[in-house]
Amino acid sequence: MKICIWIFKTAGHSFNLQKRSHICRRIAFFAFLVMLMLLLLIFFIFPRLAVSVHHSNATDLAALLSFKSLVRDPDGLLDRSWNSNNTSFCTWFGVSCSPRRQRVVALQLEGLSLHGTISPHLGNLSFMNRLDLSNNSLRGPIPHSLGQLPRLASLALGHNQLSGRIPSAVFNMSSLTYISFIKNNLSGPLLTDTVDNITIPHVQYLSVESNQLRGSIPSDFLLRRKDLQYLSLSTNQFRGSIPEELTRLQQLRVLYLDRNSLTGSIPTSIGNLTYLTKLDLSSNHLSGVIPPVLGGLTNLQWLTLGSNYLTGGIPTSLLNASMMGLMDLSDNNLTGTVPTEIGKSLPHLTFLGFGTNELTGGLEFITSLSHCKGLQRLHISYNELEGAIQIQSEISAGAFTNSMLVEIASQGRSQQRLVT
Repeated sequence: MKICIWIFKTAGHSFNLQKRSHICRRIAFFAFLVMLMLLLLIFFIFPRLAVSVHHSNATDLAALLSFKSLVRDPDGLLDRSWNSNNTSFCTWFGVSCSPRRQRVVALQLEGLSLHGTISPHLGNLSFMNRLDLSNNSLRGPIPHSLGQLPRLASLALGHNQLSGRIPSAVFNMSSLTYISFIKNNLSGPLLTDTVDNITIPHVQYLSVESNQLRGSIPSDFLLRRKDLQYLSLSTNQFRGSIPEELTRLQQLRVLYLDRNSLTGSIPTSIGNLTYLTKLDLSSNHLSGVIPPVLGGLTNLQWLTLGSNYLTGGIPTSLLNASMMGLMDLSDNNLTGTVPTEIGKSLPHLTFLGFGTNELTGGLEFITSLSHCKGLQRLHISYNELEGAIQIQSEISAGAFTNSMLVEIASQGRSQQRLVT
């Protein structure tokens, strides 16, 4: 207080003593408040922040140790690396951390032959953006808690023995762009929640191939996945028709719906998928004709429609898909002739199959196959083609870069010939 009054005197202010004292008391009170706030920060706020960070790191550590406790590691990699005596779990095998916070951002333990179940405590790794446990022997369900990971962008659990339904929480992760559950024992419908609750707007890769999923393909779910580029529902038990909504996914590059029980015709709107490079609809119960619009997919390199009930002829428009490397139309009810310029128009063919149909006509198309330098296999067995047994004489020697296996049939006997 005396110092404050002395400052007023030195500065030459004309305030009387009473007023000076009042002002100095207010300044002293304000200084006291500032000091009190600083003390609160030092003794209460900062320690709480430190405890919070410590707790978060401890949560990551506990989650990793919980995972380890539920798996068996035949190669001993986790036993050697994952232990609480290490200075930091960020140095553990398969664990990646953020440099500043030292939080787990990736857990990559693919191909380690791990046995056991997936700990639900992995759902506490709140900074994790990548989880890869593929190519192991993990069993049991996919933990619902994985749906609590707000930053997770890539989830790879393929090639395991996981069972049960796909948790609806997995499809509520707004950061996910990559989902692979390929080759497990997952069952039930693809979605177990209403479409309105699905919030994975940016997913680009979705594969549930080779499971035991059933039901129809959820059309509304597909309609909202505008960024989807790769979709594989192959080798499941899906029924019903191919949804029209699927053909509105204009960024789609790869579509595998083979080995299901799909019925109905191939929608003509499939011609909207102009970026499509691979299309596999084989081994279903599809009927109707091959849509001529498929020939307008100029990026198409792989077309397999075999083992269905397709009728009609081979559309000549398919010859416009000049990038085609594999075309399999075998085991259908196709009629008519084979386009004579098929080889000249599709010079990149490595496999051409239309065996087990009702095709007629001659072998004029065989000569054009000399333009397909990389052709490795030609399957024309079990049709009504005239002179099929004479096929080798139709192709000049040395026409192909590699040897070509030709499958033909005559009088009920299937034969294979090697053309070089």
